[in-house]
Amino acid sequence: MRPRELDLSMFDAGYDVGTQVLTTRGWQTFTDLQNDDRVFVWSNGTLDLERVLECYTRKYEGLMYPIINRHIDIFCMPGTKILAKVRPHTRTEIAENWSDTRAEYIKPTWQLQIPIAGRWEGVKMMIPNSAYELGLWCSGLLKEGVDISLDRDSIRLLHQLIDDREFVARTQDEYARIIKLMKSTNQPQDLTWDMLMWSYPARKNLLAGLMDGKGRRYPPALVWLFLSTREGKLDVFQALAMSLGWRAQISDGNGVFFSTSKSTSSVFYKHRRPPENWAGVVWNIKTDAGHMVVRRERKIAIVSTL
Repeated sequence: MRPRELDLSMFDAGYDVGTQVLTTRGWQTFTDLQNDDRVFVWSNGTLDLERVLECYTRKYEGLMYPIINRHIDIFCMPGTKILAKVRPHTRTEIAENWSDTRAEYIKPTWQLQIPIAGRWEGVKMMIPNSAYELGLWCSGLLKEGVDISLDRDSIRLLHQLIDDREFVARTQDEYARIIKLMKSTNQPQDLTWDMLMWSYPARKNLLAGLMDGKGRRYPPALVWLFLSTREGKLDVFQALAMSLGWRAQISDGNGVFFSTSKSTSSVFYKHRRPPENWAGVVWNIKTDAGHMVVRRERKIAIVSTL
């Protein structure tokens, strides 16, 4: 897709070139967007796919506004609308509804609750049980020859991650069949971006298999860690967790932490940074939904489009 260059009067809201947008092909910079790309858009906690109506870019020199914490890294022009639930003062409650506020109008003392995940129902049907078995395979567990008999903690983990409670009651004979099947095929152990198109139950079971193979839980909070040193696998896993409505962040290239109970992140006054003088290329896209899924420094956020 060839971006349109616009002057300031037509284009006053955008992001730096380090910001990627989530498409069906994975995370893409604006220069890599193609005419037939569909991007993930957000609306009240749910995700959908839309075609990019237009991609805009321009050279910019001036202030850029950083909104950064452990989970979020937004770097945008003044005029860019920040989607958040706002708590303007410690003596007030946080707003119940989402609202868009221009970056330069956000006061340093405000607490911002910003969405960073959403539920995606998916478009491709996949048998959930098969998705779980594939998750075990992709975790590398079977390749390493580890005994995959389920202990009590693993069963409890699966009960929390998948809806089909009876599915975890497999026998050792059934697991032996899975091992034999996986070892006898050429099924790759990589996670692929087409998995993001699977139905919600299938993606949930896929992650259950991955977590049973290479996962850890950090009680008492519902925080989990998927272990891998392969950047491509971490990128896909993070997007899969986000598409289930779970807050997910990549940790130093060694794994993905995610919470099954949170889909937002709060930016407090202590996280706030002053605007920065900056010069470079900025971009934005136009969609019908008005909000898209982006990532910067491998941190996901829901941000506004034109």
